[in-house]
Amino acid sequence: MTDRLGRCDDQLRSGWPPSALSGSIPPVRGDRSLWGSELDELLAARIRSGQRNDDARIALVLEGGAMRGVISAGMATALEELKVTDWFDLIVGTSAGAINALAVLAGKIGPFARHYPNIISARELVNPRRALRGLPIIDGARMIASIDARFQLAEAATSRRPTRLAFIATDIDSATSHALTDFTGTDDVRRSLNASGLLPWVAGPPIEHRGRRWLDGGIIEPIPIESARMLGATHLSSPLALSGPAPASASPTSFSDAICAVSTRNSSATTGSGRCGISRCCRT
Repeated sequence: MTDRLGRCDDQLRSGWPPSALSGSIPPVRGDRSLWGSELDELLAARIRSGQRNDDARIALVLEGGAMRGVISAGMATALEELKVTDWFDLIVGTSAGAINALAVLAGKIGPFARHYPNIISARELVNPRRALRGLPIIDGARMIASIDARFQLAEAATSRRPTRLAFIATDIDSATSHALTDFTGTDDVRRSLNASGLLPWVAGPPIEHRGRRWLDGGIIEPIPIESARMLGATHLSSPLALSGPAPASASPTSFSDAICAVSTRNSSATTGSGRCGISRCCRT
């Protein structure tokens, strides 16, 4: 497995293969295509030159989905290990994808992904018995505070960085999704995260924040592609939790090993190349 990651690194340094991140999904709407084979070339050029000297605005889009967020966290870990994540201009996440987006920005998605199942399923944070006392099953605010105390993520969203961060939440009065971004402090970050992942009933009533009432962004926009477009994205990469059989490798040693195993197998099946890419997991 480690050899596969080494080959991926070699490919990045030598000039990323055009199939590494690109797919064939057409634009969702609008007259400006967000997808194209040039995405991998743009990222490869940035990595080689160490500069963002192009006119592109490249977004990493992370979907919501509660525990399914562990999958996008693993894929984002693979991208981080391949030295890709520093070169996105915009990171957008919904619900579980929002906390993953913050971890990517903070450069801590690897450690966070490894602890993800234990954190998200901790009995003191997620407990059906709380409903017997008239309390939400999920204590979202406490979960976010616990994650931030452990990984020190919120501060990263308030520091000056070349990458913009956005969490998607649903304004329940207008029934529309909105991007919460340009954070003013760590409390703003934590409350925005809570808004983005506040599941109706299960996690309690809407949260009031920034003069509006919010619920989980996944209600309107589980995969925030349109929000990324509205924030100016010209190209995007969106790791998706795909259904299907497990990878041939029985016990990968890390999330990045697993994603490389999946993408290598899929690449071999479709092109016969066997190259390590994220061609079926990161659709652009």
